[in-house]
Amino acid sequence: MTKKFLPLIRKSKGRIVNISSISGRAPCMAQSAYSVSKAAVEMFSDILRQDVRQFGVKVSILEPSAFQTDVAERAKMKNVLDEVMGNLSEETKADFDVEDYSIRFKETIDKDEIMPKKHASEDLSPVVNGITDALLSTHPRCRYQIGKGALVFVSLAHYLPSNVFDFLICSFSPEWLFIKPKQ
Repeated sequence: MTKKFLPLIRKSKGRIVNISSISGRAPCMAQSAYSVSKAAVEMFSDILRQDVRQFGVKVSILEPSAFQTDVAERAKMKNVLDEVMGNLSEETKADFDVEDYSIRFKETIDKDEIMPKKHASEDLSPVVNGITDALLSTHPRCRYQIGKGALVFVSLAHYLPSNVFDFLICSFSPEWLFIKPKQ
């Protein structure tokens, strides 16, 4: 979409605002596909910002933390889980207790513990305010970390040694996230 409209955006010296996530810059367990897609948005936006700078086009990236959206809707999550588990290789199924993991994950979904309300905001106005600033500000930022702990989380991932960050993530992650090898 961006590339299709780029000639018009360049001509008008417009703005491009892409929505990513803190997960695009800080690795988090059990979010590989989501994080990889958001990391791609980050890199695309960074390179695009460099490429269109000479035309007066500004590119901003929003990196929200946890907000309550339909991405964590229960039925969708169960369908995605079933699809992922169904597409695993026979070798992976033989090595790991994927059935136990799937059951524990679905129980967690049913208990509404995937994205507890205390960790995710229902108020989306900070995201809307970030988009507004990126579109209307005279000097928009390249990145907007938005939401509880967003800047801290991204900073920890960036500045800590990877093994220390991994230890912290694993230490604070709930037990149901860990897929166990078969005994």
